Amino acid sequence: MALGLVATACGSASPELTQVVEQADGDPTPRDGTPDLPSPGGGGDPLAAAARNPKAFVLGSTEKTAREGESAHMSMSFTLTGMPDVGEVSFTVEGASDSDGNSWFRMDFGSLLEAAGAAAAEDPSVDAAGLEAFAAMFAEPFEVRHVDGVSYVSASLFSFLFPVDTPWIAIPDDEEASPGVDTMSVDLDPTQFLDLMRGVGADIEVVGTETLDGVTTVHLSGTLSMADALRLATPEERQSLEESFSGFDPLGTLGSLDDAVFDLDVWIDGDGRLRRFVLGADDLSRFDPTGQTPPGAGLRLEFSLGGFGEPVTVEVPPPDQVTSIDDIDPFGLGGG
Repeated sequence: MALGLVATACGSASPELTQVVEQADGDPTPRDGTPDLPSPGGGGDPLAAAARNPKAFVLGSTEKTAREGESAHMSMSFTLTGMPDVGEVSFTVEGASDSDGNSWFRMDFGSLLEAAGAAAAEDPSVDAAGLEAFAAMFAEPFEVRHVDGVSYVSASLFSFLFPVDTPWIAIPDDEEASPGVDTMSVDLDPTQFLDLMRGVGADIEVVGTETLDGVTTVHLSGTLSMADALRLATPEERQSLEESFSGFDPLGTLGSLDDAVFDLDVWIDGDGRLRRFVLGADDLSRFDPTGQTPPGAGLRLEFSLGGFGEPVTVEVPPPDQVTSIDDIDPFGLGGG
């Protein structure tokens, strides 16, 4: 399962997205991906800018949010509905990142475990031992801290692979995975959910202004095409998006989402930064050419950013609470 999370740090605007922004804005002048946005500090009129060209406003704000690389806090919830035998499953993520690329994230899969247990109770073919191992991994919220090129991961996440005597496992960014370890990646990709906004549709329109956490924002509503988001992504970004959505299907009940069209709501502040988006669909089966997705299965993804520029502290666990991945021999295969 690849767990794709998001912070606010990335490079300059991609040529593909810049071209889309220019076309949406109707201005042939070369741009850096931030058309017609309010200046930092609240200069300009965000509502007027959004009304002039809503699609360009969303695309530009997304690129600006990613490019500025400020410290920020984030929260996310993902919910699947209408799933056979289990009904609704969800998980939540919260975290923060600083301007140097250090970050922490905490994930809670409690609802997912309850759903898996309910499904197992109805299906005698379910491997009870395997389900118990799965439950041990996610019984408690687990955390990832990324500091100075090293990820410190809650040891419970890897408990089904190998036992350790410390609450943390240290994995350097440049570490080559030992046998068995590469089957459980913790992907702290800082851009992939913002990359989704590349699929915003031409039907996006301004709803009005709303206050989120004391901040005045412009609310826009429309649709988002997964096919367009994937088409405009680089090969690496496409792989990251596809892995993220497969990671959101731990019960293995969904088919392809590549052609899905989601309802989308976006909130953008007076500095042109994306503060929140919500996307969802009530019946994913109508977009699935494989026929695997159950009729009536839906999803809802809520993502919020805030606390831009506020101090973020990411602590390295004490040395006596950390086991290096180099000192672990998964499955007794001679690694480490």
